[in-house]
Amino acid sequence: MRTQVFGTLFELVCGFVFTAFMLSPLPALAQPSGEDVANFEEGCNGGNLDDCFSLGDAFWQANGVPRDETQAVTIWRRACNAGHSASCGSFAFALHLGAGVQQNKTTAFRLATQACDDGEACRLLAYIELDNQTRPYADSRDIAKQLYKKACEQGDGEGCWEHGKLFSSPQTVETSEQAAMWFDRACTLSFMKGCAFLAGIHERGELGSADKPAAHDLYVQACEGGNTFSCADAARTHADPGGVAAVKLLQTGCDRGGKRSCAAAGKIYEAGSSGIERDLTRAKAFYERGCERRHTPSCEKAAQSVVPPTQSKPTSTTASVPKAPATANASTSLTGAYLHNKNLGRKDFAKLYMRVVPDGAGFKGVGVRVQVGNGR
Repeated sequence: MRTQVFGTLFELVCGFVFTAFMLSPLPALAQPSGEDVANFEEGCNGGNLDDCFSLGDAFWQANGVPRDETQAVTIWRRACNAGHSASCGSFAFALHLGAGVQQNKTTAFRLATQACDDGEACRLLAYIELDNQTRPYADSRDIAKQLYKKACEQGDGEGCWEHGKLFSSPQTVETSEQAAMWFDRACTLSFMKGCAFLAGIHERGELGSADKPAAHDLYVQACEGGNTFSCADAARTHADPGGVAAVKLLQTGCDRGGKRSCAAAGKIYEAGSSGIERDLTRAKAFYERGCERRHTPSCEKAAQSVVPPTQSKPTSTTASVPKAPATANASTSLTGAYLHNKNLGRKDFAKLYMRVVPDGAGFKGVGVRVQVGNGR
């Protein structure tokens, strides 16, 4: 359990480490957003060390609050001083990286080793071990493999997933069976990458024969569980990959930032399919959202898309058909759409535009000259 208190021997061995990092009472935190983060803050201030760990993770991952490594380390360090193993592991990992705190790899390794009575701390120790410069990498890999296994056995889904990945090479039915077993454990522990990797094994037939329905169900589980990349795979492996249900999966992925999902949804609306009426306005909107996420093919498709006047506004559809929401950078002008996209520089947009519009019409005033060859 994450709330296990270190034993007397542990306290004697690493007391000097804790003393060196002992803190005053937790300072006022940046105002979190989101009910969960607010609850973590309240619980942490009330002495719940699990909530302190989760609050630190929220700042580290920018989950509900702006990313703040220093704030995360401050919280983890205090919880670690109180004997919270998972927080010690996270604090040790930050020390190893030098993120939010001055780098100290020696102390990081020692602290993570002492904290490895918690699954997550063991996994983080494996990451540190793989960066160990004092022994051959093969030896570090063997040690990390055992640490991932220990993390998994203690309920850390990501540790199960990492352990499973170590069986990916050489690929045989036997190693795939081992990988599938660990990915299944990760999936059961709600680590969605485990579900996605297990789906891939079934789809590729690594266990002897392909099982597309099983793969699809696992991709859907991963998508619905928050693994954005799986949404496009779930749609691709659907019995009707161009139908309404598949597009809904792509909509979910696109809304969560998945550029492949945006591009795939755009392609379906551009061509039309079973249950989806051809709609160039929506296609263009999806391509533009993919372009905002630095997906070059989406940028090219957005630039190529010319919406006829009859489709200048979305056509009416039933409520069951997903709609592409308007984007902040969408514009009826190709030039406007590109110039107002802040995620890529003007020079990059100019190059993309010139690749699909040979004469560069409508791109005046950008102040960028691009060498174009072969009419492209």
